[in-house]
Amino acid sequence: MTLEDVTDSLATLAVEGSQAKDVITAAGAPVPEEELAFQPWGSRWVLRASATGAEGFWILTPATEKDALGEQLLAAGA
Repeated sequence: MTLEDVTDSLATLAVEGSQAKDVITAAGAPVPEEELAFQPWGSRWVLRASATGAEGFWILTPATEKDALGEQLLAAGA
């Protein structure tokens, strides 16, 4: 097995709170059903997880797509 450090090539954005599911659905992302489950979304991954205890989703994305994803989430109501 070979390990590769991809830290600089990835970014993570999170949406948490009572409307998190609505926001990521409006952005076109799939919604993982179970806590800590994940689903692919094109070149991204959506993880159902929370750092605050509220409903939440983390999106792992190529770093080159971070700004566009942020704008997409804001347009969806984040």
